[in-house]
Amino acid sequence: MTFLLRTARLRIEACSAEFAQAACSDRGLAEALSGLRLHAQWPEPDTPRALASYARVLAQVPRLRGFGIWTLAHEGEVVGDAGFKGPPRAGEVEVGYGIVPAQRGRGLATEAVAALCAWAFGQGVRAIYARCEADNAPSLRVLAKVGMRVCAGGRFVLEAPANLALHPAT
Repeated sequence: MTFLLRTARLRIEACSAEFAQAACSDRGLAEALSGLRLHAQWPEPDTPRALASYARVLAQVPRLRGFGIWTLAHEGEVVGDAGFKGPPRAGEVEVGYGIVPAQRGRGLATEAVAALCAWAFGQGVRAIYARCEADNAPSLRVLAKVGMRVCAGGRFVLEAPANLALHPAT
């Protein structure tokens, strides 16, 4: 299973348990483990709790790597994270993403989500969904650009195959 994706502008890597734990408490160690700089705004305030939880899960079930948090690096610096909120259930996964404020509005989230969706479909996932607040225009644009369609309850769905040629991962 591949845990490193490359797009035109991004290096996308599934967090290891060691990196996830270090990113919560020791920036220097996290940088050494990843070989990347961490943007001053990353991780965002709610991310360390998710990283710590993911590190605990991976320490016990290493095969779940990839169905959690991935770092998004642009020009040698981690500028965000994206990934899945757990392994597939009934062939579906939920995707989430975030880019540091200083790097938003440049299409990096769209590029990352498209690559991660392609990766998930390659792992046998049949549908990917996301949740988004109705007033979050930038995130709504990301979901539309990767080909997700709106379903009931503010849920967006992408079924394989879809508009994944937008930013293919290599």
